[in-house]
Amino acid sequence: MANQIRELREVDLPLDEVKQVLTDPVSLDELLDRHEARLIERLTESEQTLALLRQMREKKEEKLVPVSVEVRELPVLRAACVEIHSALDRIGPDCQKAFGRLMGELGAAGLTPSGPCVMGYPDEDFDPESFLALVGIQVDGDLPAQSFLKVAEFPGGKAAVGTLVGPYEGLTQAWQDVHTWVSEQGLKTSGMPYEIYRVDHLTAPLPAEIETDIVVPVS
Repeated sequence: MANQIRELREVDLPLDEVKQVLTDPVSLDELLDRHEARLIERLTESEQTLALLRQMREKKEEKLVPVSVEVRELPVLRAACVEIHSALDRIGPDCQKAFGRLMGELGAAGLTPSGPCVMGYPDEDFDPESFLALVGIQVDGDLPAQSFLKVAEFPGGKAAVGTLVGPYEGLTQAWQDVHTWVSEQGLKTSGMPYEIYRVDHLTAPLPAEIETDIVVPVS
């Protein structure tokens, strides 16, 4: 009996079930089957937790490598735009809808893009839970008078520019890197910040090859 108790405890069978086996030996097979199912469930949960932990570490390691920032002289960008009100937790779907409307309107007007897509953030105080964004694409021609689009100019001149190479999920950290660099250099922001999608998700062969410029006009 002592040997059986030791064996059952070695496989981590709960004490109350060990006692049940001692009083009812016939129940052993049923209890072992139930315990095996419990162990498999624990193993699955542990593997899922381990996967999440590894993802967390990978993201932390990615954040340790800041986006490289430099000051450039940029031309003014003229773009046909759609205004949207969005938030960080839904900006992706909102942008897709806005760019769909934008391209449809430009196609109907017979206009073709003259440069990459852009998105600007005109609010002076950025609120991640509610903000205005200008979703646009560079054009040279004039819009029809009845168009719901508006033409906006994205600031040129002196700007701090950081380029994110990789998926859009890294944009929040990239923006933080650029603003931190601007502050450390003693510069002041002097106009609407914006993104230029130099290689977007539609043209990049892989997400890792997406290229996005983060532009902060400075003085």
